[in-house]
This record gives sequence, C-alpha cells and structure tokens, in this order.
Amino acid sequence: MLHIVPSLAFVLLIPLQFVSRLRRRYPLVHRWSGRVIVALGAVIGVSALQLSAHPVGGFVEASATTLFGCYFLFCLARAWLHIRARRVDLHRECAVRMVAIALGVATTRPVMAVFFATSRLTGLRPEQFFGPAMWIGYVATYLAGEAWIRQSRGVGKPEMENLQRA
Repeated sequence: MLHIVPSLAFVLLIPLQFVSRLRRRYPLVHRWSGRVIVALGAVIGVSALQLSAHPVGGFVEASATTLFGCYFLFCLARAWLHIRARRVDLHRECAVRMVAIALGVATTRPVMAVFFATSRLTGLRPEQFFGPAMWIGYVATYLAGEAWIRQSRGVGKPEMENLQRA
C-alpha cells in the first residue's frame, strides 16, 4: 500500500504539470502540485526499490526494476534541481523522462497479458516472463519519452547547447 496509494495520487496529479494553461493562469497551483509530486515520487521510487528485493521474475526482473527505479529517482532529483535553478527546459526534459519511466510499469501489464495468453504455447511460467515483460515495458516507454523530448525540443536548439547547460 505504501507504493500503490502514492502511485495513484502521482498518476492523478502528474497530467496537471503538463497543462500549459494551468501553469500560466495558476502558477501557485502548479508549483504546489509539483512539490507534492516530488514527495510522492520519492516515496514511490524508494518503495519500488524495496519491492525489487523479492521479484517474481528473479534477477532479470530485479535488474529492470532496480535500474529504472534508480533512474526514476535520479530524474526526479534532476527535475527538482533544474527548476530550482530556473532551467525550465532541462526541468521539463527530466520530468518527461521521469513520467516515461513511471508509465513503463503500466506498459508491462499488456506485455504480461500477452505472455499469460500465450503461456500454453510457449510453456513459460510467470517467473520466466515477468523479467522480460518489465524490460520491454520500461524500455518502450523510456524510448517513447526520449523521442518526445527530441521532437519537442524545438527547431534551432542544437543538442550540444542543451548538453552544455546540463
């Protein structure tokens, strides 16, 4: 419950951060919901790492959840540090990465459903396919997030300029 309840609140609040009209008209609401999201994200990230200690899918699942759990916390911290330094573009990129990783968990569910549906044909048991399903889900949404960042970065902003500011 320490992971599920904060995750639900996170999923409900995070879309508000991406509504530009809300940011412009109600900056105080945007800032306070952002602070709540940072606190929720910290709880979610740490509890996810604790859940990784006893994975159904063994080492393969643990490696995916640990790597992406740590990267989630890293992106959360960087997003917070960037906005504190008023580097809005870098803040947005880190926030998108963080959300993409969080959505990776949801993406694993249909992947697992395919594995479950085909288990009679493949002979795979949950402990054999939970790990690959986690890797597929996390990598797919992470790559989608990176594609979105690159597409939305804007014309005339060389990538090296962005890297130098990081």
